[in-house]
Amino acid sequence: MSDSQESGPIQTALALLRQGKVDLAEAACRTRLAAAPQDLDALQLLGALLAARNEPREAIACLRMAVGIAPGHAGARETLRCLIEQYSRSQLSLAARCRDEGRLDDAEAICGAVLEFDRACFDALFLAGTLAAQKKNLARALELLQEAIDLQPDHVEANINKGKVLQELGRCAAAVASYDAAIALEGGCVEAYFSRGMALASLGHYESALTSYDAAIALQPDHAQAHSDRGRMLAALARFDAALESYDRAIALDPEDAQFRVNQALAMLTLGDLANGWRLLEWRWKTAALAPRLRPYTRPLWLGAEPLQGKTLLLHSEQGLGDTIQFCRFAAEVAKRGAKVLLEVPTPLLALLQGIEGVHGVLPWGSRLPDFDLHCPLLSLPLALAIDLATIPAPRAYLHASPGEVAAWAQKLGVRSKPRVGIAWSGNPRHGNDRDRSIALATLLQHLPPGCEYVSLQKEVRADDLEALGNDTRLRHFGDQLETFAATAALCSLMDVVISVDSSVARLAGAIGKPTWILLPCSPDWRWLLNRRDSPWYPSVTLYRQGPRREWRSVLEQVHDDLLRLAPDLYFAT
Repeated sequence: MSDSQESGPIQTALALLRQGKVDLAEAACRTRLAAAPQDLDALQLLGALLAARNEPREAIACLRMAVGIAPGHAGARETLRCLIEQYSRSQLSLAARCRDEGRLDDAEAICGAVLEFDRACFDALFLAGTLAAQKKNLARALELLQEAIDLQPDHVEANINKGKVLQELGRCAAAVASYDAAIALEGGCVEAYFSRGMALASLGHYESALTSYDAAIALQPDHAQAHSDRGRMLAALARFDAALESYDRAIALDPEDAQFRVNQALAMLTLGDLANGWRLLEWRWKTAALAPRLRPYTRPLWLGAEPLQGKTLLLHSEQGLGDTIQFCRFAAEVAKRGAKVLLEVPTPLLALLQGIEGVHGVLPWGSRLPDFDLHCPLLSLPLALAIDLATIPAPRAYLHASPGEVAAWAQKLGVRSKPRVGIAWSGNPRHGNDRDRSIALATLLQHLPPGCEYVSLQKEVRADDLEALGNDTRLRHFGDQLETFAATAALCSLMDVVISVDSSVARLAGAIGKPTWILLPCSPDWRWLLNRRDSPWYPSVTLYRQGPRREWRSVLEQVHDDLLRLAPDLYFAT
């Protein structure tokens, strides 16, 4: 076929197009392509027609075929580039609107369509990665953001967003590296310094985190969250007076942020300022963590104003099991004011708390409630009762193990030939301070001297501790046999001394009056106060505290020495 014959259909299509007959021109191009699929002119013209009809995806497909046939055709390549750029820009604008309207799936689908045509579109990769992060598809988000950074390594926000995804994945050291990259690109980036501080805090690098927060605040002095987080780092370093100054600044900048007030309350309680601490702690019900747990009671909240004589008062647990064990002691105090007390607690504590002094009935949390006149969360009782350090009710034992359970455990343990020492080395891994308060079992075992019978009081053992548990024949472990806290209380009661990190087991042992040695990090939980070895909450407790170097070795060496001194006395006293 001659060139003139070959180009005839295209000339026809062009003539139709000049006459405004776009549909017929398109049909002529398609007819030509049906006969000659690699006709470059037909592909280019059809692409142009489709683009004019606002069908960019089909237009791009035609032009891509044209470029594939003739890679050196500068006109086709330039037309394709411009069309893809125009299409991507319009589609990404639409995707951004969808994102702003909360239509994340639609926005993500649009980004995906753009990337089908242009995998090297930075804006599409960045937006798609950000959307995946919002939807908690973190692995996908990391992949997309890394692709975007490979295209534009100097994009500050992409490096920051990658860091945030890495942080959510628990890869905090890698997150710090991403934030460092962002800071190297833009030294005045507040968000990078602030996010870096959070990642370093998660790693337990509190001094370095403090430096990052200081940098963020220097750049943006009114950054309320940075001031509050700076306060948390100071508290983690046991610098509570300085922490209070940071919390004050955060609250001045944002008086309605409940978490700022709660942070301030915990610092005050740690310093022994109970009156102000209890008052500020009431803000906890407005925090993101507790607001969803606030139940719509039809009866009024009691905070000490109304007389209780002849009233039924519902006391209910709200947070950890250890807090319930610690604060249930106040039931007897409100009963003395004439109230009929109902106590609602988590099911694992139900058997343990049956028969507690001053309580008419113990109910499982979430059960159908009987009639009552007033209610009070357990952690609000110290405020309602105006409790200070001198008035904490602290009988040696306010909880008691079941005699039947004690007898059963005594039979399991058998005849005692050595002093018995119960140990608990880790708490709830979801606790915010678990990194600092829990100890690796292998580390603890290295410092336990011979001459004692060691009994594990842990129900659950972390995977990292299983090898040490299996290798040390001195340690007796009962695991799943500790089905309830009543069982744990019975086992604790048979120990000569309990050694525990700050966990519910420590508070349980203290509540039943068992001699208990509690191992505390440098920055302790508020209830243990500062610079004292005793506790106003538990007369039988002795506190072993980390020093400013925040290491366990010196603590465990003291435990070792005290056990050596105590073991002969315990043994010969039996």
